[in-house]
Amino acid sequence: MVDEIGVRLIPVTQNYAWGRRGLDSKVSVLLKSGGYLDEVDEKTPYAELWMGTHPKGPAKVDLLSDGVVPLLTYLKGKPLPYLFKVLSVNQSLSIQAHPDKALARQLHKERPNVYKDDNHKPEMALALTNFQAMCGFRPYEEIAAFLVSEPEFSEVAGKGGQALIDAVKSKSGCAKALKEAFSVVMQAEKREVLKLVQDLVERMSKRIGGLFDSHSLELPHLIQRLNMEYPGDVGIFCVYFLNVFELKPGQAVFLEANLPHAYLFGDCLECMAQSDNVVRAGLTPKLRDTKVLCEMLNYGSAGAPKVMLGTPSPISRTCVM
Repeated sequence: MVDEIGVRLIPVTQNYAWGRRGLDSKVSVLLKSGGYLDEVDEKTPYAELWMGTHPKGPAKVDLLSDGVVPLLTYLKGKPLPYLFKVLSVNQSLSIQAHPDKALARQLHKERPNVYKDDNHKPEMALALTNFQAMCGFRPYEEIAAFLVSEPEFSEVAGKGGQALIDAVKSKSGCAKALKEAFSVVMQAEKREVLKLVQDLVERMSKRIGGLFDSHSLELPHLIQRLNMEYPGDVGIFCVYFLNVFELKPGQAVFLEANLPHAYLFGDCLECMAQSDNVVRAGLTPKLRDTKVLCEMLNYGSAGAPKVMLGTPSPISRTCVM
């Protein structure tokens, strides 16, 4: 990326295993078109492109005639307050949320080796392609209906699930009951989860027959897909807790602190506060901090996510990639 005064930004590539591979990835396409890659490796997962001053992936600046320096140096030691990314997602990211400032400070103080900064991470995701995600809790009534209709979900939720059903019927205490149900499921014993996921997947496979669609968001197909990616994982039950939807290119969602979410497939732009704090509890091989996640979430804002569509505005500076 070169601006009008002749400064070239050099972004950082993150090759996480969940990234889209080769030229299927918007990250690799941007790197290639911008002259950052001579050749795209079709076997490499090009997952994220970072443009910021975060220590985990600090960008650089090519001053052309004066050489290359860290972006932070170019900014005279003043870090950017935000981090800008391009994401190319090939398989589901973790069931996760980002802490607010108070919790971020606490987690960093207690476990700086895990939570490496003390900042919050509100973020906005703007779809570049059709972009699939789970985000925010479904309306209480929907979750309660699944607890009635889906036997494996009902069994793993146990008394917590019944508490939510009762709360929905009485129209009282729904947020508290949702917290109980979600916590029971996410902290269920692994052997029980494995058996119930196997039962669920078998039942869903009968429902779809031999017509499995790996990109469908219909729950029988999505459950099969997630089990292929993370066999027997408790996060598969989150399809009943969280809104499942697809953004069209140009549509966006805002992810505030303490909002549960998981990206499923596609390419997007992200802009967030400068932080890499993530609390995870499912669909991941990484560290799970399940108790913290269950405690931190906002259970009082159940409902469909607000999907936004931006308004084009004139660009005051000319940049080319």
